Amino acid sequence: MNTEQIDQLILTYIEKIAPESVEAIRQRLVGADDVQVQTAFANLKNPTTVLLVSIFLGALGIDRFILGQKLQGVLKLVTAGGCGIWTVVDWFTASDRTRDYNTKNILARL
Repeated sequence: MNTEQIDQLILTYIEKIAPESVEAIRQRLVGADDVQVQTAFANLKNPTTVLLVSIFLGALGIDRFILGQKLQGVLKLVTAGGCGIWTVVDWFTASDRTRDYNTKNILARL
């Protein structure tokens, strides 16, 4: 990929990736082919969607299941969101956790 394509791709997905990892992603994109890039960016989670799920279904642990955190999702479900405390904390961290999840998946596939 050339620099212009890389910049366009990063601008397209900037809200779904962790800002501190943009340079690492940019460096990996330089040597990546189109199939790798499509695979890496194919199933990114939307931080806003995960936040809304966390607000409305957070006590059931659904937000944790979406991000592949099965054990934490089960624990959150069994404890009713840690008696509500865990649920409220997750409201403030859901978007950042989603961006971190997306970034790890992108870096693993490039």
